[in-house]
Amino acid sequence: QAKLVVLASDAGVNTTKRITDKATFYNIPLIHDFSSESLSNAIGKSNRKVIVITDSAFSKLIIEAME
Repeated sequence: QAKLVVLASDAGVNTTKRITDKATFYNIPLIHDFSSESLSNAIGKSNRKVIVITDSAFSKLIIEAME
């Protein structure tokens, strides 16, 4: 179960719409503030547009840090 979705700000139109619609439908918080390069560097994998956090405590920490 996803607790938080992080979507790259430079993701394509179709990807952005699809992920935003799913997050809204399932009432999952969505962060849309970072580039794909930042996301890729953060997790050590190349060319990432979407990251899903499944840990409740970790997602709460990220949301609090973003506020």
